Amino acid sequence: MARFTISQLNTIPTLTYNLLDSDLIMASIGSDTYNLSSVRLTLRDLGDYFASTYATNNTLAVAGPLSAQLGLSANGVKAHPINFAGLPVTTTGLQAGDLFTQTKAEILGTGSSTQKILCVMT
Repeated sequence: MARFTISQLNTIPTLTYNLLDSDLIMASIGSDTYNLSSVRLTLRDLGDYFASTYATNNTLAVAGPLSAQLGLSANGVKAHPINFAGLPVTTTGLQAGDLFTQTKAEILGTGSSTQKILCVMT
């Protein structure tokens, strides 16, 4: 097997290359004992760790567009809710698929004006 240094490797623009689960990446892992190791792992390994460990133990905040083509979920633990605060309260300027909220009274014509209902623009 050939050996290469990092400086010998060519970069591939990600616009012309689709990353695969089986692609290998290099990572440096440090510890609180000042040890540093280089490891190689697949993108699937990294994704599995992120989804199963990091996201469960930490807060993930997205400031901008969020795409969840395979589904968006929370693990049901009170410490990790999906918070929809700040959604629009009118349909002005929304496109199909956008989320907004209205009160129960606005939607049904009766009921509470403090209870919010999550709506999807169609």
